[in-house]
Amino acid sequence: SIVSCSFRSSVSFYTVREELDMLETYVYLMRIRYSNGFEVSYDVQRSCEDYLLPRLTLQPVVENSITHGFDEMDEELGQIKVSVYQAEGFLSLAVWDNGRGMSQEQIDMLLRGRVRRRDDNSSIGLENVQARLRLNFGEAACIRFESELGQFTQVTLQIPLEAISRREEGKENGHDPDDDRR
Repeated sequence: SIVSCSFRSSVSFYTVREELDMLETYVYLMRIRYSNGFEVSYDVQRSCEDYLLPRLTLQPVVENSITHGFDEMDEELGQIKVSVYQAEGFLSLAVWDNGRGMSQEQIDMLLRGRVRRRDDNSSIGLENVQARLRLNFGEAACIRFESELGQFTQVTLQIPLEAISRREEGKENGHDPDDDRR
């Protein structure tokens, strides 16, 4: 999509904070495109902000909510809640929406990565996210779906804390600010 092209950078990992900043820019553009037909709120544990993620981990999940979750809503305002928290040994990134929901069959297809028709690109982004999480953090990293038709969908990305690194204090993009002073 046009948005992700403008975000191209040589850095393949962002902190959670940077990832959320990029997401906010994307959401801003999408709200213009969709005439403010949805709102996004954030609930982020401060202690999670320095964890490093493959960039554009959250955007495809939010994009799915916007393009598929809300496409049959008439008057009701679309709501998306993005939560980032630590629990039970995992960093969890959850995206909840009040859209049309998904059937168990649709969820199973997403989890299996089924062959899709040419006009159905709905799950490429989510499959891509799942593949990148596994590649970077191992088999314990996963994507979970909870949904009720006509009510909501929540997609939760879970990464084992022992597999995830943090940006060290004072280092931006692997660059030590002290190097410039020598």
